[in-house]
Amino acid sequence: MVIAILTDFGLEDAYVGIMKGVMLKTSPKLQFVDITHSIPQGDIKKAAFRLFTAYKYFPANTIFLVIVDPGVGTNRLPIIVKTNDYYFVGPDNGVFSWIYAYEKCKVHKIKIGIPNGYRQRASYKIKSIPKNISNTFHGRDVFAPIASELSKGIKITQLGEELNKWVSFKINLPQTSKNTIEGEIIDIDGFGNLITNVESAKLSGKVKVMIKGHTIIGLEKSYTGISPIAIKGSTGFLEISLPNSNCAKKLNARVGTKICINLH
Repeated sequence: MVIAILTDFGLEDAYVGIMKGVMLKTSPKLQFVDITHSIPQGDIKKAAFRLFTAYKYFPANTIFLVIVDPGVGTNRLPIIVKTNDYYFVGPDNGVFSWIYAYEKCKVHKIKIGIPNGYRQRASYKIKSIPKNISNTFHGRDVFAPIASELSKGIKITQLGEELNKWVSFKINLPQTSKNTIEGEIIDIDGFGNLITNVESAKLSGKVKVMIKGHTIIGLEKSYTGISPIAIKGSTGFLEISLPNSNCAKKLNARVGTKICINLH
């Protein structure tokens, strides 16, 4: 069974290794994949999008353990999200918003490990959840044990009750008219490529992209040239890139920067 982990913990501290150790104590044959641990601390929206760009490439039944949790120790709920093919374990703070938007989901509240001393008993007792749950490390004391139990085939209904509402932030969709698409930058990768909210599949023919006073004519097929280019990125969304350089710095662009695309 594969457990894919995404956090904002970084690799300087032992937190990621500790969570893996907790899971291996009860499920020693687990396989771990580290999606990334370099999410800026507390950046739920970036974590949500990075998860979205990665999850579909994993085998069916993969469990995604997502810990970007600035509200740890507060009244935010710990949850399990189930789609047709995958499980997602983490806090109910919007980090699964892109999954909700593109997948049919069932969301369950984890009955054990609710913060502030409130503790319910689920129909299945999870021995690896400690009696005294840390208010600052639910990744270790709540989410890792839940992910481990799911990997052993424990049903989601044994671990918590289904919710009819959950936290989700609004995903800004581009505004489209007959010949124009108005969108925005939703992510910037480590190379400085600007990832837009315009799905590449919706672009055909010759296009003109305008951003921060720059005009880009046409779509390139590879990262070539010395000027900013528009390219259909691997995420499935249009990207604005500067080959062999950092486009975000060059254009002084950031998440939320607007773009306009003229279609011909």
